[in-house]
Amino acid sequence: MKFGQRLGQCKVAEQKAIRFGATEVVATGDYTRTERRNGFASASARLPLAVLTAAGIDYLADVTILDLDGTPYFAGVVESARPEGDDVILQFRNGQELSDTRIAGLGHAGPFDAREVIWTIARTSGLGSGRIRISGWTPGPEELFEVVAPVHGVKAPCRLRVAGVLFTSHPGVPRLAGELGPAELIQVFQRAPCWAISTARAATTLDAEAAALPLIDLAIGWLEIRSHFAAASLPGGQFLTFSRENTRSGLRRAGAIYVRGLVTSRRWLRAPQTLRAEVELDLAGVDMLPIPDIAADRVTPQEQAAIAAWRAAAGPGDAIARAEAVSRTIEFLCADIRSFDYNLFPPSARKALLKLARAQFNPDQLKRFHELVGDLNKPSLGLKLDMWLEREGVSMTPGDREVLDKVRGVRNDFVHGRSSGPPDEADVRYATSLLGRCIVQRVHNIAMAALAGQ
Repeated sequence: MKFGQRLGQCKVAEQKAIRFGATEVVATGDYTRTERRNGFASASARLPLAVLTAAGIDYLADVTILDLDGTPYFAGVVESARPEGDDVILQFRNGQELSDTRIAGLGHAGPFDAREVIWTIARTSGLGSGRIRISGWTPGPEELFEVVAPVHGVKAPCRLRVAGVLFTSHPGVPRLAGELGPAELIQVFQRAPCWAISTARAATTLDAEAAALPLIDLAIGWLEIRSHFAAASLPGGQFLTFSRENTRSGLRRAGAIYVRGLVTSRRWLRAPQTLRAEVELDLAGVDMLPIPDIAADRVTPQEQAAIAAWRAAAGPGDAIARAEAVSRTIEFLCADIRSFDYNLFPPSARKALLKLARAQFNPDQLKRFHELVGDLNKPSLGLKLDMWLEREGVSMTPGDREVLDKVRGVRNDFVHGRSSGPPDEADVRYATSLLGRCIVQRVHNIAMAALAGQ
């Protein structure tokens, strides 16, 4: 049977519950589900447009369709939505993340289980581990891996150990790539003046790579900072020579990683970044007519920065960097929300607190208390966002706000050292879409004010 051949299709007009991210609607419509052997399932639904509009659903959210008794019917994402009369025809697809992304290059050899390659592609495409089911395969065995990354911006020959990472220009290192992967990827690995080598213990090659690369990047960063050091002496008092030429150096890790299990000898050469499968924007397919054009002369610098930050959140990059861009987008959008818009503590209450403090605190404590009291009416970013949403007339469900808070919370925990884990890819994608809606609403309001002569 050919890949993707249809095994069965059923079309039913009935009532089902559909979860678009954190928002659930119950809608009666025509549902179609198609199962394929060795392929991804798809589905479609013809639903009342008014139901989706009233719920404020977001098409970029992950979708789960359930029968009313809770039995799963379909899970995936929205591929397209087309209004038709009072209805909208939705096309769903499972595994769409694999179509939205592509690997930049991968070659493997040795006793490498092909199912680990499939698992790797799924993980690097943004599928959570809980959504990946590979029959008969479990990660392992755990072993010590060698991880090698080419580094540019270093003069050869070199051999130096920094932060436990070995920098070497040994002529035998390029031969590690052998015949692994596409020729272009092999060239990226081999045409470097130096390589950084680290080790990590893990159950999969991807986990070993993920554990070792931050150590390699740390060593590269420390080597660059140390080589740019320009004070007359080191913190310990040692005098050192200085060359301005060193401060113009820039070390960078090239886009090819070699990983080898020291016990099993399974190995790969991989481009560590996952690329977004970009397509050309079909301007004829973007429905711009109902939306007034952006009034560029009325967009503030902060709103321009919000659009730039949103593009960073929607673009390529790791989840932490994109979560940071989500947070910056919110900050720029809310830049004009002032403290005087928020008056939770009236002047009499603040004066009473300060009077009490003068009788209890020493001068240093009193100074700090004055600073805190001065910030009592300074709204948090979350409160400023709520005020902004109300002012601009943006409707969000509690679940939508929870997603924004969740992404910001992971970012804040990371920045403040409370966590080292990245946010969920689906949450970042959903949060980015929600903020895109905010920006479109803001532009609409600006345009309406311009037309009204305000």
